[in-house]
Amino acid sequence: MKILLGMSGGVDSTVAAYRLQGEGHTVCGVTLVMHEIGAAEVEKAAALAEGLGISHRVIDCRERFAAIVQSDFAARYAAGETPNPCILCNPTVKFAVLYETMQALGYDAIATGHYARMKDGQLYRAADRDKDQSYMLYRLTEAQRQMTLFPLGDSTKTESIALAEAQALYPKIPKDSMDICFLPDGDYAAYLERAHGMTAKAGVFQMPDGTVVGTHDGQWRYTIGQRKGLGIACGKPIYVIAKDAAANTVTVGASDALFARNAVIRECCWLCDLPETFTAMAKIRYSKSESPVTVRKLEGNRAALAFDIPQRAVTPGQSAVLYDGDRVLGGGILEAGAV
Repeated sequence: MKILLGMSGGVDSTVAAYRLQGEGHTVCGVTLVMHEIGAAEVEKAAALAEGLGISHRVIDCRERFAAIVQSDFAARYAAGETPNPCILCNPTVKFAVLYETMQALGYDAIATGHYARMKDGQLYRAADRDKDQSYMLYRLTEAQRQMTLFPLGDSTKTESIALAEAQALYPKIPKDSMDICFLPDGDYAAYLERAHGMTAKAGVFQMPDGTVVGTHDGQWRYTIGQRKGLGIACGKPIYVIAKDAAANTVTVGASDALFARNAVIRECCWLCDLPETFTAMAKIRYSKSESPVTVRKLEGNRAALAFDIPQRAVTPGQSAVLYDGDRVLGGGILEAGAV
């Protein structure tokens, strides 16, 4: 097959290209430039493609990425949420552009170096549970899923690194980064100020009973579960437990106030036919282990989640992704409040 491979300049996509070649496929590496920082990766990806003896293309996606992903990132923070931009980027920019380019150039499939598995157009966890990225991919469209290959899905990260070293595919194996790609320093507040004009707006920290315990410069600077950087002395550890964007208030409280048995998700994306009520395992953020949940579909493409075990720091703007064993059933965006 002729396969269009998303090639970031990292170890995983390089090993993915090598494996596809080994299976006899014709591979073209495609580097998508999403933002100014990403432009620096083009030369690295081109050199890696040359070393593998595959063709290489560069596609400038900066305007699309800014209009869809970065604008949503700022809007969600302004609305009091904590977004995950990768989950939005995958179906609307990264996989969308690869899919469109595949069609335009007459290729047979697309591929990436993600750790996940695709079987008969259905998304599954990777064999390496520690590196599994299916959580980030649950919003891929059916058309995208049908045409996508994940060459690393049945392997572990350790095996990929060992292969890269054994075949001298990569000059120096870097450490994995969990940073948002356009925020390598992790300072999202400075980015929002610089790129989106979000300025200081005086608000208050309050306890659940409404008692004011301090002031802040904007609710968007904080996230549910945060403890450090609050600048409040209450004689005991306190955490952000809720935010109100309209009132610009941040509610703080003890750790036990962070736990909830119920949540609601919106913009649900179901990857298969599911009954109105069903049970599953849920992950409410990428790094969190899953927990048993009962799901009840609601009107308006929403669903109510009832967890068997109270969940800590259910954060509006993050995703709840639902699993049946290794199979991804779907998920949605967590919103404030519960029914």
